[in-house]
Amino acid sequence: MKSKELKLLTFFLLLLPLYIVFGTGCEKEDIEHLPPPDENGIILLRDVKSLSLIKNTIQGKWKMHYAYGGFTGHGRIDLTDSWFQFLPNDSMYVVFEGDTYAATQTEFVRKQTEFGFDAWILDFEFINDLGLKDEFVIDMLKEDTLVLPRNSVDSYAYLMTKEL
Repeated sequence: MKSKELKLLTFFLLLLPLYIVFGTGCEKEDIEHLPPPDENGIILLRDVKSLSLIKNTIQGKWKMHYAYGGFTGHGRIDLTDSWFQFLPNDSMYVVFEGDTYAATQTEFVRKQTEFGFDAWILDFEFINDLGLKDEFVIDMLKEDTLVLPRNSVDSYAYLMTKEL
């Protein structure tokens, strides 16, 4: 083997371990994605098992437009000056009609909801003197609208869009 060929072979042999360690680690196969929407534009977040994907999806500030549900299942309450915000440090804020309902750290629990399906639940203490807690079900995205129902019988779901 000639000297030039030997140097070239040595150079490639030295680069091979670096490629194996650093080059193959750059693949993007570990990136998580939401499932595609169904024919009605709905993504069921309740079916997403990855907590990090759920947190990334709900992160940000969301303007609440109305609550829907209640005893009849068809009650509607229009909301103004109402919003939900989830931050990267797992803290959240909920404001209804200008009054702060929650400003606290959250706990995520995956369990069966009052509606009979398993989902990620936002478990949080709301502002009160008794240490009472509330739960929001991370339920679905319908096009650009996040739907978070309370995890209780005859509850309302809050429909909101992300603020830019």
